[in-house]
Amino acid sequence: MSAARGRVVVEPVSAGTLVSHYAPDAQVVLVDAASLVRAARDALGRGLRVGVIGEELPVDLPAGATVLAEPVDDADYARHLYRHLRAADGAGLDTVLAVVPEEMGIGAAVADRLRRAAGPAASAAGGAP
Repeated sequence: MSAARGRVVVEPVSAGTLVSHYAPDAQVVLVDAASLVRAARDALGRGLRVGVIGEELPVDLPAGATVLAEPVDDADYARHLYRHLRAADGAGLDTVLAVVPEEMGIGAAVADRLRRAAGPAASAAGGAP
């Protein structure tokens, strides 16, 4: 917001610059690959409907966890991330466990989008890995 000749002018904000950007109804929880199975078991044990997104998902993912996506690479992750988050809402999931890619190149952009989707708490805490 700025003042111009005694008037208040509201400057437009790009959604991508907001702390929370496309935060789905489901809670997005950022995890690293090593903690995904444990996090899924814990959430399912609490009676939550759980979805997972991540490259190279483990074969021992617990039954009951919904695989929303297993992107083939960071570019694929970036290209379809919001579609997968909308699918979580469409499926009525409570939680989405998202494996954060390595923060290099486009992976850094995906990690940033995931932190924003997880909301202010994840951003304030620095997100997950």
